[in-house]
Amino acid sequence: MFPYPQVLVDIPPIFHSVEFDGPFQKCQICSRELLQDSQAYMIEKVFRGPEAIIEIATCLPCAIEMQGEISAESMATIQQEFYGKINIVERLDWLRIQSGSMLAGEGEELDEAAAAPASEIETDVSVDPPIEADKWLDACILTGAARENTPNFQVVGMFVGSQMVLSVFPYFISSNAIEEIGEKLSQETRGYMQDFIDDKFGMPPEFCNPESPLPLLI
Repeated sequence: MFPYPQVLVDIPPIFHSVEFDGPFQKCQICSRELLQDSQAYMIEKVFRGPEAIIEIATCLPCAIEMQGEISAESMATIQQEFYGKINIVERLDWLRIQSGSMLAGEGEELDEAAAAPASEIETDVSVDPPIEADKWLDACILTGAARENTPNFQVVGMFVGSQMVLSVFPYFISSNAIEEIGEKLSQETRGYMQDFIDDKFGMPPEFCNPESPLPLLI
């Protein structure tokens, strides 16, 4: 499915739903069941301090459809920010070290693995004992800011059924990094994101202040 090694682990509590008091059960767009039939899906949560003020789970088809609403200009900006700053090789190396194997093939360099086609990469590997996912969420993926010093942030993860995918995902992104990206997005995209938030969640008080950064739904 994705051109990187992947490992499946239990879903950590930070990705549980506050509203439903446990794992998300259905896509919040189309109501597709998420914990059955190896359904791939995304979860995004926005925190202001210890409180999750926005949380959304979307099946992969709906997530792709949502991305299609983002203007080409804004999508290029987002990709440039992420691909220009994320150390993919480092993240894949965490998998290798914690799992005790290369995952992508004996003796193969991880930078080569990251560039290889999906058909040549071993994916969806479960590891025993399970890998701890905390390392993926310890610091902002774009700025390196420590999570413990970042009260406002967003977490994003990819999941398959009742497990979380460890690869480039999951990631933690600080509100400062979100604000920097948001300022570069087109008015069309910002309008779509704001309308989506208003429609699905109402307007949290924090966003009544025009200087408050707009959460990214990516």
